[in-house]
Amino acid sequence: SDFHENQGADGYGAAPERQGTASTWEWDFKFGEGFPTLRSETQYVNVTEWHATGFNAPGHPLVIAAQQGQLWASSYGWDGEENRGRSAWRCMLAASYRPGVWYRMRVHAHWADADGYLKVQLGLAGEDGWLGTCIRDDGMGDLFHDPNGRPDEIYLAQNLYRGPSYTRDMTIYYDNTRQDCSLADDGDC
Repeated sequence: SDFHENQGADGYGAAPERQGTASTWEWDFKFGEGFPTLRSETQYVNVTEWHATGFNAPGHPLVIAAQQGQLWASSYGWDGEENRGRSAWRCMLAASYRPGVWYRMRVHAHWADADGYLKVQLGLAGEDGWLGTCIRDDGMGDLFHDPNGRPDEIYLAQNLYRGPSYTRDMTIYYDNTRQDCSLADDGDC
């Protein structure tokens, strides 16, 4: 699949994930030819996100982003209005990326406030092994908090979301996106 800015594939028809659920997703992606290196701290492109729903939703439980010439995984939740949108956890998946190269991404998550867990792995598509692995095992903070008492849900969105200081056209390709519990290392899904 070929997606341009503001054209995303949200959710893939999968049920939203809620407090206490576990899931494993895997997909292949590549940056189109001419995709920028994005060297500035203010220039970034989110290439995959998990969105929270509900009134006053708490940001992004997981974001995969290209920034400063690197690929990053980050996560932030609701820790009060003063911290909304700040990254509570950030981990470098790769020190560099190359347009035209197919990468494989795997995410295993236990979406929970107190004992939440993320394992994010980046590899080359069609090859064994991983280029980078990031683990967050300190819980998700107040990820599912909603001041109005409605339960929040989260869902996968694969799209391009650019930082406000970057306006160049760009393309990313996604393929083989699937939710498959058998991919989880520990079978907890």
